[in-house]
Amino acid sequence: MSHGGEADGAAPARAGWMAAMPGARSLHRQLFAWLLLPQVVLWIAAAFFTYNLAARYANEAIDASLSQASRALARQVKPTASGLFIDFPRSAQDILESDPADRVRYAVSSPPGQFILGSPNLPAPPLAQPTLPGGVIDGAVPDHGGLVLSHNRLWGLTTQGGTNEGGVVFSVKLDGTGYTIHHSFGAPTQSGDLSQPHGTLMPGSDGMLYALTSLGGATGSGGVLRVNPSNGNYRLVYSFSGGA
Repeated sequence: MSHGGEADGAAPARAGWMAAMPGARSLHRQLFAWLLLPQVVLWIAAAFFTYNLAARYANEAIDASLSQASRALARQVKPTASGLFIDFPRSAQDILESDPADRVRYAVSSPPGQFILGSPNLPAPPLAQPTLPGGVIDGAVPDHGGLVLSHNRLWGLTTQGGTNEGGVVFSVKLDGTGYTIHHSFGAPTQSGDLSQPHGTLMPGSDGMLYALTSLGGATGSGGVLRVNPSNGNYRLVYSFSGGA
């Protein structure tokens, strides 16, 4: 009888333990999920950080290589009266383009976007115009021209920059202050105003300053300009006719 009683008492205990098993297993799953989820998040974050760090260093190395190649190429570009000349032999081009798996594509063009050398299908770069305080667009590339002294100011020209990317007439005080843009030339692709002056302003016997441009004017062939150094006023004096 005692054995039977023990057996009868053990059976409900085992049944209770079995009934408790699903809950215990569910708690184990929850604990496992709570422990695993932070680990998965940390693994993903570490992988993302490592990938971005490696990509940044790789891009910096590539950018440095491209910057060095661009500077070497820019040193071979020489401005001329008719545009730009580039002294870049075919052997140098072959070195730049020697890697078939990772070819360097480049393009050299002269304003206003005339293709000279490289890959003609590359998109044109945006024109980055230097600006002065107050949003005034500054000139750029003073084409080897000097400065002329008149009315206690130094006067000069640039072939690029300005509102229309056609160059500017500027002056500055002898101490380097008071920089002023007196005229922004027209766009190189449009007729009307002169564009892209070359050389230096030359004083005339009438006290005015004169210079030549290679583009712009009535026919797009350039012309003669005049600047009054007493007030900075600009005037188109003559437009070249062009052609025969």
